[in-house]
Amino acid sequence: MAWRPSRIKCGVGVCNCKAQGSEGLEVRVGEIFHILEDYHAVDNQPPVWFRGTSLRSKGKMGVFPASCIAAKKFTVENEGKYETVTPSQNATVKEVVYVLHEWCPLWKKLYLARDLKLFQDIGKTMLELIRLRRQLLSDTLTHDQVKDVKQKIISLIDWGNRNLGLEFVPRINQEQVEADATSAVKLYRIHAQHTSNIAQGAPGERVGSGDVKHAPIDDALFHVNDFLCNPGECGGIGDIKPAHTYHILFHLKGFLCNVGDTTDIFFSLYDAQQNTHISERFKTTYTKNGIPEDMERLHEDRVLFTSLGYSDLQKDLYIIACMYRRGKMKVSESSKRLLSKNSTCLQTTIWVCSSQSSRVFAVFRKIRRNRILYESPYCNESESQFPILLEAQIKKQSHGARYIASGNPTQSQALVGSLRCLDGDLQQVHLQNPLLFSKPFPRASKMGFPDVINPADVRNDLYITLYCGEFEKGDKSAARNIEVTMTVYDSNGDQIQDCIIAGSGDSPNKEYQTAVFYHNNKPEWNETVNVCLNMDQFPGSHIRLDFKHCSTRFRAEKKLFAFSYVSITSEAGVTLKDGMHNLCVYKCVDPKKLQNTSNYRQLISFVDDLNVPEAMASVSSGPKFDLSRERFTICSKLCSTKFTQKADLMAVLQWKRNPKYLPAILEKLQNLEGGEMVQFLQDILDAVFDMFGSHMSNAAHNSPQVFNALVYILNLLKKPEFENFIPVLDTYIAKTFSASALYKDLIQCIKDKVHQGSESRRVPNLLTTFEVLDYLFKILVRSRELSRSMSVEGDENFKEEISKLFKEMHNFIALDFDGLQMAQRSLLLHLFKCSEVLEHLLPKEDVCNLLCDLVRVSKDGRGGCQQAKIQLLRDCVNSDLFRIKDCRNVLLPVCKSQIKKCLIQKGDVKHCTDLLGDILHCLSTLKDVRYEKVAVYSDVSTLVLALFDVVLQTAQHYQAQHDDPEHTKVVPPLVACIIEMLKLMDDSHYSELLQSYPRGKPMKQFLTRVLTTFQELIKANIFPKDWFVMKMVTNNVILTAVQYFAQALTDYFHEDLEFDYQNHSRSIWSSYFHLAVAFITQPSLQLGDFSQGKREIVLERYGDMRVLLGFQIQTLWQSLGNHKHYFIPDLVGPFLEITLVPSVELRKAMLPIFFDMMESQIKHKGHCKELENEMILQLDQLVTSYKGDVEVKTMFENIMQEKLRGNMGLKENGTAFMKSITNLLEQLLEYRQVLDGEENRDKRMHCTFNILNFYKADGNRTEMYVRYIDKLHTLHVDAQNYVEAGFTLLLYADLLPEGWADDALQAELSYPPQRVWERKEALFKDIIDHFDKGKSWEYCIPLCKELAQLYEKKCYDYLKLSEILQKQAKCFTNILEGPALRQAPAYYRIAYYGQSFPPFVQNKEFVYRGDECQRLGALISQLQTEFPSATIMSSNSAPPENIKNGEAQNIQISSVKPVPKDRPEFVNNAAPSEIRQFYQVNEIDTFQLDIPFHRGEKDKTNEFKTLCIERTILQTSYTLPGILRSFEVVSSRRVSLTPIECAIERMNEVNMELRSLVDKCRMQPNEYFNQLEMRLNGVISPSVNGGIPLFQEAFFTSEFPQQHPEESKHLSTLKATVVEQIQLLETGLKLHGMIAPASLQPLHKSLEDSFRSLKRSVRESGSPSFVHSLHSSPGSSRGPADTNSVKSLTSTPPSSNRSSTTSSDINLMKFEEDDIYTEAQADYEAIPSLPQKRLSFSCSTGDVPSPSGSPSQAQRPHSVFIDSKHSTDKPKEMVRNGKTHGSDSNLLANRVPVQTSQKGLKNSKSSENIRPPMSISSNPSSHLRRNQSQQGPKAGHDSAAPPLPVRRPITVLPKSIAPSSPSASASVNGKDVTPPSLPVSRKASAGQLGVLTEVSRLSAVEEKAPEKPKKEVESKSSASVDTKSAPPLPPKNLSVRTPPPPAPKPSHSSRQSHRAPNLPPRRNSQKESPAEATKL
Repeated sequence: MAWRPSRIKCGVGVCNCKAQGSEGLEVRVGEIFHILEDYHAVDNQPPVWFRGTSLRSKGKMGVFPASCIAAKKFTVENEGKYETVTPSQNATVKEVVYVLHEWCPLWKKLYLARDLKLFQDIGKTMLELIRLRRQLLSDTLTHDQVKDVKQKIISLIDWGNRNLGLEFVPRINQEQVEADATSAVKLYRIHAQHTSNIAQGAPGERVGSGDVKHAPIDDALFHVNDFLCNPGECGGIGDIKPAHTYHILFHLKGFLCNVGDTTDIFFSLYDAQQNTHISERFKTTYTKNGIPEDMERLHEDRVLFTSLGYSDLQKDLYIIACMYRRGKMKVSESSKRLLSKNSTCLQTTIWVCSSQSSRVFAVFRKIRRNRILYESPYCNESESQFPILLEAQIKKQSHGARYIASGNPTQSQALVGSLRCLDGDLQQVHLQNPLLFSKPFPRASKMGFPDVINPADVRNDLYITLYCGEFEKGDKSAARNIEVTMTVYDSNGDQIQDCIIAGSGDSPNKEYQTAVFYHNNKPEWNETVNVCLNMDQFPGSHIRLDFKHCSTRFRAEKKLFAFSYVSITSEAGVTLKDGMHNLCVYKCVDPKKLQNTSNYRQLISFVDDLNVPEAMASVSSGPKFDLSRERFTICSKLCSTKFTQKADLMAVLQWKRNPKYLPAILEKLQNLEGGEMVQFLQDILDAVFDMFGSHMSNAAHNSPQVFNALVYILNLLKKPEFENFIPVLDTYIAKTFSASALYKDLIQCIKDKVHQGSESRRVPNLLTTFEVLDYLFKILVRSRELSRSMSVEGDENFKEEISKLFKEMHNFIALDFDGLQMAQRSLLLHLFKCSEVLEHLLPKEDVCNLLCDLVRVSKDGRGGCQQAKIQLLRDCVNSDLFRIKDCRNVLLPVCKSQIKKCLIQKGDVKHCTDLLGDILHCLSTLKDVRYEKVAVYSDVSTLVLALFDVVLQTAQHYQAQHDDPEHTKVVPPLVACIIEMLKLMDDSHYSELLQSYPRGKPMKQFLTRVLTTFQELIKANIFPKDWFVMKMVTNNVILTAVQYFAQALTDYFHEDLEFDYQNHSRSIWSSYFHLAVAFITQPSLQLGDFSQGKREIVLERYGDMRVLLGFQIQTLWQSLGNHKHYFIPDLVGPFLEITLVPSVELRKAMLPIFFDMMESQIKHKGHCKELENEMILQLDQLVTSYKGDVEVKTMFENIMQEKLRGNMGLKENGTAFMKSITNLLEQLLEYRQVLDGEENRDKRMHCTFNILNFYKADGNRTEMYVRYIDKLHTLHVDAQNYVEAGFTLLLYADLLPEGWADDALQAELSYPPQRVWERKEALFKDIIDHFDKGKSWEYCIPLCKELAQLYEKKCYDYLKLSEILQKQAKCFTNILEGPALRQAPAYYRIAYYGQSFPPFVQNKEFVYRGDECQRLGALISQLQTEFPSATIMSSNSAPPENIKNGEAQNIQISSVKPVPKDRPEFVNNAAPSEIRQFYQVNEIDTFQLDIPFHRGEKDKTNEFKTLCIERTILQTSYTLPGILRSFEVVSSRRVSLTPIECAIERMNEVNMELRSLVDKCRMQPNEYFNQLEMRLNGVISPSVNGGIPLFQEAFFTSEFPQQHPEESKHLSTLKATVVEQIQLLETGLKLHGMIAPASLQPLHKSLEDSFRSLKRSVRESGSPSFVHSLHSSPGSSRGPADTNSVKSLTSTPPSSNRSSTTSSDINLMKFEEDDIYTEAQADYEAIPSLPQKRLSFSCSTGDVPSPSGSPSQAQRPHSVFIDSKHSTDKPKEMVRNGKTHGSDSNLLANRVPVQTSQKGLKNSKSSENIRPPMSISSNPSSHLRRNQSQQGPKAGHDSAAPPLPVRRPITVLPKSIAPSSPSASASVNGKDVTPPSLPVSRKASAGQLGVLTEVSRLSAVEEKAPEKPKKEVESKSSASVDTKSAPPLPPKNLSVRTPPPPAPKPSHSSRQSHRAPNLPPRRNSQKESPAEATKL
């Protein structure tokens, strides 16, 4: 079968199905498809496949299975090839689907934000919307039910939108407003009303602040008010508004009580607050089997409680059920037992007085609609408690109190019922609920009048409540069983039949019998009956009450024992008053005496009348009835529209009986209560109208009084409590009123009143007359209509009378008198309602003229008259008068003049704006009617020409006054009027408006005002955020208007553009461009921020308005021609803001403008730097504000390249301009991606660094450069990167002028306006503080020196100088204590592989400087937080290309070692290790990464034979530390180390570690002794790594040179390192033996034995050359090539603190088998272990040059200990040549600084005691390199030393401990001694020196180095010291290390220029040779 057109045009997916093949379409549930063709496998069978498109993606056509599609109703437009299908769907159902799509993502966000309360409420609301939508789709609801469901849906949607921050949807009559078809004024008012309702908490919305009110399901009690106030849940009427009438429908669904007899149940409404019944009783009867006695009531037992008013529903209402058992008074014992048993089971709402009780009560609360409730009753066995049971139970249920009654509750007895509330009159209720009233059922009226009494409602009900009685027991031994029988008799004494109704639903009876209480003389019945009498039966009738005793015997006769009676009406016709009445009880046992009613009618009825003599006299005239002391109480309530209880009211109704008393009657009428009058309103009005013109009333004399009475009655109805009777009055006037001649009298009375007011200017009743003037006109017009219908008299006389009346009003309005202002205002306010009535008799045009004349003559601005006039005009405009052309021609000029006057004078603008809005709305409505379009054109033109500019100026005026309270009241409605005015205008209107202004300045001012106002309205957000529809209408209208006004620019202001700028006025063109920018960039038009559904709706209705205006901007820009340069750079920023809007089409329109700008600027200025700078400045601000994306960069680059290809003259400048902008855009976009989040902090630093370099490259952008310095500094401070923060601030310091000038600087960063030196002072202090916190004290010293110069030489502030010098001294101290205060930082190589990384790290390597305590695991955790999806690579090898080019993120992390640079200042300079160690790990830009591997197969016995290293040497772009924690690797190279080279490196590392430990242990043995011991043990007796034996096995064999001849050259180097290690081990063992306590001496002996074995193995190694090196100088056999090769491969830098082995030191060593030390070993054993206080001496073990040329490590200070008992706490003194001197002596000629062993320096007064300053550059940003101007050392002189801090320990040892150095010898008393380099920190006592002598003797080496010539020795400093008072001298040859000579002072300035971060650090152009470095 072939494809054929489908009849099914639209379908919806019912299941999901994936696309099949390339032509298939995916089907999703709920997706709608447009079906074009179908495919049938078999004819006459359903289709198998469909071909069509999805409405979601209309562009793609494909096939999809028909089984997944369900047909949907649709409408087709333009059927055929280009047809459009629209699904036919209920608008509310469609809206629910849209809302659910909108809410779903926001609902998920609530959960993520942990707003669980709102999350749950929204979820429940969404489920409820789905349920209601299902009901609408079911098509099973009635029209009323559909309306209710829609209202619920709308309420839920509005509530959800408001709580989710979505837009408000305007609606009219439950349907969404069609915005384009509705006037802007109407649309605004709908929005404003909604906002006002929300602010006031108006009904109709969901209750509570964000809460969804859900009813409890298990609430079983019924309270009427709870039901009434919850419409959405139980079918009530919600927050009830005052309506006319309400009704409550009660349906008794079941009676589940086992009473045992037939039961009468009475239901009534009960007011718990007043403790009274407010309705009739409803009676229903159930048999003993629990079914209705009347089977027609089965399942239909209902009652309607009618005529309830709004005030009744505000009461605390209950429904009371009262049950009566009909049966024997005294039941049998079996029945008693059964009932008693059941009585214990009864519960809540039933009270049973006893087992014989005949009466039961029930109270219902909170029964929900259409829900079955079970109400269980209470049982009570004591009748004495019965009267209080009802009130007590209600009190319990109302207030939560617990009522305790005797009886056992159960849940097996219950009443089942439901409730529903209905509103409106009964006729309306019947029409709205036809099914509900399909069958008739009883109605229980209210016991009283409803709020509204209709004239047709005639009631004559008298409610008698038989309340209680007090009786005597008489001759009975027990109390009586009393029954009351009630009968009614007429005036003739005949009993009235069928006039007593026990309750609705019961038939009328001639008598009523109460319940019987067993043996109770004080019964309380409280039973109410309705006495219904006809009108003629009421006068003279009375009620008789017979009291009977009922015996318990079966069929016993009831015995009469007394009676009472009461008359219903008095002789004057006044009915029995409402209230309680105590009746007299007369004894009577013979019923025959009561047959003649005249026998007792003369008796006194009321107990209160017994004290009245006249009443008592009448008693004796009748038959004798004994008056007993018994009493009976009743309560009466009259509900009658014909009979009254007021005598004054009866006098008014019967005024014709006494017409001469008419004035008094009228006076009494005005004193009556309003409630009484409104009940008889119709009769009173008939009586009053009869008084007009009646010959009996003397009309000429009494007419004013009658008129005043009429005014009083009408004003009474105006009161709020009686306003519901207004419809009664209207109905009366329309249907009942019949005084046809009354209009003449009324007109005359009104005219007289107005005239009197004009004459006397003080009429008391004038204001009240005007208040009811509308009803007076209604009455007179109705009278005239009746008169005209009965005669042929014309209307001319009537018109004349009306004209005279209005003339009087005209004169009254024109009066300028303060006392009449209120009356004048009232007259104007009520005139329109009068005019509406006059339209029935007069032409409408005449009526308009009458009203307009009054408006014209009215004075302005007095007593609210202006507002009254505007309100009168508004009423006219909103009436049908304005729709008539002739009337509109009369009204519009008056309205226009009033509006213009108010707007200009700024008086009553709010009401004036409302009037204008009404006019515009009416014109908009008329314009939609086809035949009115032409007629409306002239009206719109009149309004626009007269008011448009005035309205604009008024809006601009109030918009500028934001603080004015009138702003929010006036501006929004004014804007709505402007929008509607523009909306009504067409091409002709725009032309007329523009032509009304002369060309030139007036035209320019007008257009500028228009464009500026539009711009302010858009920017100011006049309308709230959720007024989305209003905003879109406003934008659409403004866009249309701008197109017309833009055309005026090109027509009138193109040639005068240059003139405009020369006058320095704001360009009108600029106003247009700024308006366009504000329009395009406003948030309400950013489609990218909308959801998919919302975006589709906007595009379908309005399109992308931004694009339309963007192309208009391009068109007008091109029209500027040669004037474009005037707008540069002012429009660069605004146009950039438009370009960054995410719209491809908009960018295509705007990007070419920047090429035009560049071309124009180059043409006029020869360059485009101004444009470039402005673009860079604006881009930085806009992009960092989250505007723009990568696409704009790409499009800018492509468009610029395309433009430049066609213009070769601009290629050079244009290309540079393009690259600069694109580069900045790339950097800013990268920076913006990481702008937020703590995890992006490091990324943010890198991006900031990149932007910093961009601005640094161009020195003209200093402001931007400083801004990003501040950002980077803040990032570092927040991250506690204090060193990097200090370097960052140094960048800013480089920008400041040189020196300490007094020039003023503006505020920058966080610094206030200051002078240059003040700014630098504050800046340096901050930098010093950062370096101090970062423990980089070396960088603080140069800055301290510069500040010291400032304080000393410029400010002369010695206090600050003291502080900064103390800070500097503290830095020196901290440097020497560095190992204890800081640890070396760790360095790591981090490589990022993968295309998904940010561009600035993508496939790049970095070296990261970690914190001093940061380890690899912490760094990995940090990187995983920063890149959660990245994978940490386990291998350090180079990754393959697929990893680099893949999307997966891979990070490679490895630890690297820093390679320090050569530092010439440390060559031949014994700098302390604390100083050297800092530069070993800082100021580094070279790092090495070692990866071990094996050459060939790994040797399992000795891995050193095959172990190789692949070393990668990394070079970073900048040295570390710097302004970042990591820098990119710019170059890397790989080298491979052979096994022997690896061995050499390993030996050097061990040697360096041993040397460091020995030195540290000498200085601080307590801290480093254990480490030294472990390291000696590990090297001498290695259990891991093998040590020297494995190296011997691997390399010191005859096979190695043969197998690897190219590596044999390294053997000598390896041998030298072995010899060096042997020497270091020997030194370490010496120190270990001296320090080790007795308990560790066995271990020491073991180490000595192992060391002998090690030496023996070394000596016995098979290499003759190596054995020779043990007895000769290895230095002489070491060639230069070997040294350099080791230096190039070793990881230890050339400047490392490593001692070298010289020939003199090697010759000291005699490797004998039995002698490990050079002198007597036994003496060492005699020295006790002294781990007490330390006394330091200088010790030198000889100068052994290292392979790297560094000074001998043996020159490091060592330490020995003395007993603590010899120590002293005396002041610090210095010993020199055996004499003790104070601290102020000038001790040393070579400027050796004074230092103590424990506490640091002792300041000396002599400047010669201060070491020369360090010659390190003060520029930390260049990593404190030496200035290039300071050259290296010359031959024969020491190199300039760096600024070495004073060393803490002072080391002085006897000469015997260390070999004497010829260079340090001197003569003391004729003996050769070495002068001390540092003074002893404490006085040396004789005992101390003795110990020193012993230590010196024991520590002497066996062989001494050859002495140098005497001349060289004498060139060193020497001194002669007086020894008279000195203690015993130490032994001869006490050697003290001599410090190097002072470095020459630097000739350059104290502060050098700081280097920029993007420039490589300077390198010294001249390096020192090893020979020069070692030469002294």
